[in-house]
Amino acid sequence: MNNGIAGVPAAAVDSGAIIATGGVSPTELASGNTLVIDLWGILFQDNVYPDIAAFGVQSSSESPAGDSVTLNLHGMSNKAVVNPPFGSTVGTNTVTVNHY
Repeated sequence: MNNGIAGVPAAAVDSGAIIATGGVSPTELASGNTLVIDLWGILFQDNVYPDIAAFGVQSSSESPAGDSVTLNLHGMSNKAVVNPPFGSTVGTNTVTVNHY
C-alpha cells in the first residue's frame, strides 16, 4: 500500500509495489530465466504506479532472449493493477498474467 512517489515520471515504473522481472542484464547475458509468482489475497491500495510492474527482461541490449514472468493472481490479488494488464511478448521475452 502507498508505494510510489507522486510527480515522478510515469517511466519510473520501479516505484510500484511489486517489480517482477524474468531477467536483468546490461548486455545479452540474461536469457532463459523464468519467474513464476502466485499471489493469494494480497490487498493493493493507493499505489502511485501499477501495483505490479512485470517485464520478461530489463536490459540495455536489444537481444536477450527467452526470459519470462508468469503472474497467477488469486482472490483479492486478482484486482491488482498490472502493467502490462494482459501480459506481453517482446521478441521471445514474455509476461503472462492469469486471473483466478
